[in-house]
Amino acid sequence: RISNTCCSTIVIPPMEWDFPVYNIHKIIGQRIRNFVANGNMLILTGGIMAVEFINSYFFYNIEDADGNYSPGPYRRLDDPNVPSEFGAAPTILPQKGISVTAVKKDSLPSGTQVIYGTPRSSPVFMIKFCEAENSMEGMP
Repeated sequence: RISNTCCSTIVIPPMEWDFPVYNIHKIIGQRIRNFVANGNMLILTGGIMAVEFINSYFFYNIEDADGNYSPGPYRRLDDPNVPSEFGAAPTILPQKGISVTAVKKDSLPSGTQVIYGTPRSSPVFMIKFCEAENSMEGMP
């Protein structure tokens, strides 16, 4: 099972009308989370549905940019922690019409790495997801 292995990547194209709906607490939802938690990459290629997918399956509350629109342009951040694969990518992503979906940076989970952004929004970011249990849970 790919969800129990490491170092694979799944790319999901834009979800135009809806995303696959499974009970997030049943086995398929858990396998999606296991896949990411085991060091794999799940790349969602944009749109409001991608944000809803992340929020539903990973229990986040990421918010779309105000008015579901951010005018951009989005600059790639000069951060040594940005994966080297982005070195060949453009330094600026323009907003053409409404083709780029951005989220509020202050709604991203702690530890999120913003790759492209403006002072308030980001269309490209990386979130690490961990399912480690808290050994202190239930303690007084």
